[in-house]
Amino acid sequence: MEHAERAPERVLLRQTSSKRVRSLYVSNLPFSIAAVQLEEAFAAQGIDLEHAELLKKGTGASAKTCGLGVVTLKEGECLDACIEKMDGLQFMSRAMIVRKDKFVDDDPDYHHVPAAKKKETIPAQAAH
Repeated sequence: MEHAERAPERVLLRQTSSKRVRSLYVSNLPFSIAAVQLEEAFAAQGIDLEHAELLKKGTGASAKTCGLGVVTLKEGECLDACIEKMDGLQFMSRAMIVRKDKFVDDDPDYHHVPAAKKKETIPAQAAH
């Protein structure tokens, strides 16, 4: 009998921790993005991040970003306000999808706001 794959331990710690979750899942990012560019995009909208991490495929030197990331907000930042501000925002010619970290509390009521309904874009200096 094969054992089911276990979720990474840090995800389990997040779920069981009594600490308030401050992570957001960000997708539809360009593959060429660097973590610092993602941090700058949030900073350009007045949102303070504790950490930004891009998810990668592969290992070692061959690892490549896959257009997904997780950001952790600094204490005091509101998840819902951040989602409202960032979701659908144009960043490097793509509409970012921002929602609660899908590994913590997947939101069944989530509905992405189409980019056509959001006219705002990230300032050019944050996109470089």
